[in-house]
Amino acid sequence: MQEDRVAEINDYLVRHIPDVRVTNHYDFDREAQRFRVKHGRMVTHILFVDEAAVNHHSRDELNQLLDKAIHHLRLTAPEVEVRVTDRGVLVHQAEH
Repeated sequence: MQEDRVAEINDYLVRHIPDVRVTNHYDFDREAQRFRVKHGRMVTHILFVDEAAVNHHSRDELNQLLDKAIHHLRLTAPEVEVRVTDRGVLVHQAEH
């Protein structure tokens, strides 16, 4: 994924989720950029943005999908995994 797109997504997350720290790296196994989203001290979520989603969707469409993903990140319990794909947003709750 191009560095400027990764930076845009990172900035988008930081602007739309209060009190958050975001780190990221490319996950070659999933062909997706992996964003580790940490709220405060206790809550950590993982957001994957597929390379195919970035290539398939326009910037506005991708932002709408990111808004849906952020909604899940903000409203769910810790350890949720959200994935933005070319088909939409998938949510997986980690097993405890």
